[in-house]
Amino acid sequence: MRYDIFIVIAILLLISAAGCQGSGSSSGGAPEPPLNITIVDLACPAYSLPNRHLADTSDFDSADKIKDNCTIILAGWSAIPEQSWCPYFRDDSDVEYCGPYDNWGYMNTINNKDAWVVSGDIYNDYIIPNHPEWVLKDTDGDKVYNVWGPQEHLMDHGNMDFVDFYFDFFIQVPSSVAGGRWQGTYTERSWNLRFLDNYVVYSPEAWSSSPVTPLTDSPLTREEREQHVLNAARRLRERADAEAGGLRYMVNVWSDVESGYFDREVYPELMQYVDYALFEAWTSNGEGAPASESVWLRRVMAAQDMIENRRAEPVVQVGFGDFWYALSSLLLVSENGKGMIWSDNMYSDKMLSSLSALELGGPLDVFTYVDNAYQREWEKGKVIVNPGDSITVNISLDRNYEDAVSGDILSSITLPPKTGAILIAR
Repeated sequence: MRYDIFIVIAILLLISAAGCQGSGSSSGGAPEPPLNITIVDLACPAYSLPNRHLADTSDFDSADKIKDNCTIILAGWSAIPEQSWCPYFRDDSDVEYCGPYDNWGYMNTINNKDAWVVSGDIYNDYIIPNHPEWVLKDTDGDKVYNVWGPQEHLMDHGNMDFVDFYFDFFIQVPSSVAGGRWQGTYTERSWNLRFLDNYVVYSPEAWSSSPVTPLTDSPLTREEREQHVLNAARRLRERADAEAGGLRYMVNVWSDVESGYFDREVYPELMQYVDYALFEAWTSNGEGAPASESVWLRRVMAAQDMIENRRAEPVVQVGFGDFWYALSSLLLVSENGKGMIWSDNMYSDKMLSSLSALELGGPLDVFTYVDNAYQREWEKGKVIVNPGDSITVNISLDRNYEDAVSGDILSSITLPPKTGAILIAR
């Protein structure tokens, strides 16, 4: 028996239950689960598509598949609105939000006018000539950059002038940038979503050197950095709601945000200012190798906290590793329409068919740890996950179920480590 994990689960579930009781439910119990809901929505990238005016028939076939199946879509920046995909995706479809990629934690510095890199154009044509103080430097006056991508420089999120500019160039890029080639506004591109990549807060292991506070030239402390990022996120939220028609923000929560989610108050608070939190690593690492049980549990509990207590909706990576293990892990915590899946590559027709046929109704309660596995009852079935590092579990079921993947009718189930099952009541 792994009593340490059981104790952690028990404590966190008690905290979660207390939070739900304070949510204003008139009955004091769990809300009545909705019937015939979509079990999981898809969030999809469309970066592989060329600018729309260059697209051929196969590109439009790919775009139509994305458009017909995905709820939110991340597209690329385009030189003019007529090249943007979002108007096409959002026209006569169920696509709710569509918008471009932007790097938030750093600024891309590539200066190549033959490439379409909006952040590089902005950095070289606007920031450096007009506001070089927005780039954080170390005690020697050298710019601080991302060691994993030296072309990405660390920006001063404590400077509200920079934060406002970051918001403003999404609305419309200054005409002084790249000779005015970034024409059009966000509304002309039909954008209502923005991906803020590299949503790091305090990550000295990724910085080329230690930044200083520009106003004092003293080392930037962790507490200062956290407050700067919080203030910046709050500002972006306020301006989105007031000036951009409720623009949605999507961020990635890998790195320090995910690993320290329950250790620093800054991370859950940040999830009050964004709408979608992308777990680029979910049940696996970036190479597809399964995460340890402790890492898996930390991620699942963070996603549950977002669903129950935060504005952010978790969007989890199912594009590498075992798909059904990743999906069943999400279904342990998703509810009330919150919880989406993400893959860098579009799903096969067979997978899309399986997802559309998946019918579980609504979840009946929070997940529990029973028979050495994590289990959750749904209105029309149940989900069982074994994230264990070495133990295979054998579970007798309370009735017959159909395995959503194989179609087999089961009265018991065996789950090796790092697997999950979605079972339909029969």
